[in-house]
Amino acid sequence: MLLNALSNYLSNQPLANAESSAPAAAAAAPGKEADKELAADLKDLYHVSDRAVLISAVASEFDVTSLSQEDIGRMQTRLQEYGLLSGRELNGMQYLFQAGAAQAGAAQTVAAEAGASTEEATPQSANKERVNAVAVLDNLRNSIAEHGGSFSVRQQVGHFHTLISNLASARPF
Repeated sequence: MLLNALSNYLSNQPLANAESSAPAAAAAAPGKEADKELAADLKDLYHVSDRAVLISAVASEFDVTSLSQEDIGRMQTRLQEYGLLSGRELNGMQYLFQAGAAQAGAAQTVAAEAGASTEEATPQSANKERVNAVAVLDNLRNSIAEHGGSFSVRQQVGHFHTLISNLASARPF
């Protein structure tokens, strides 16, 4: 949608080169006025919001489909700096921290069962475990829908899921 609006806007901009002659300019004058009116109308159709720019900036820095525990903390700090985390979303951050801790604990258990020494199952190996924030929040939303949950919890998870989904969709390929 953004690309389409931008393409329409740019295609209706006057040409910057001065190669056109006076007769051609005179013949194109009625069309140019219509183009200017159309371009003015298109300008009003789409405005990039500040929130979209900030989400794009955070998305370029963090991949929400593969976050380490350290990345989750840094992402929370960055989101707070940009004002993208309100009280509800901030409360929703705890679910990512819990999921990351659970995955790190599971990885340590698997490593211990596989015969690895406890020295190898240190926080360094826990930091290597990655959390897919989108999948965690999808699972959490499905779990709340199946088992029920208070309105405030559903709202917290819903707002935070929207933010994380926006970050995922703003991520360049």
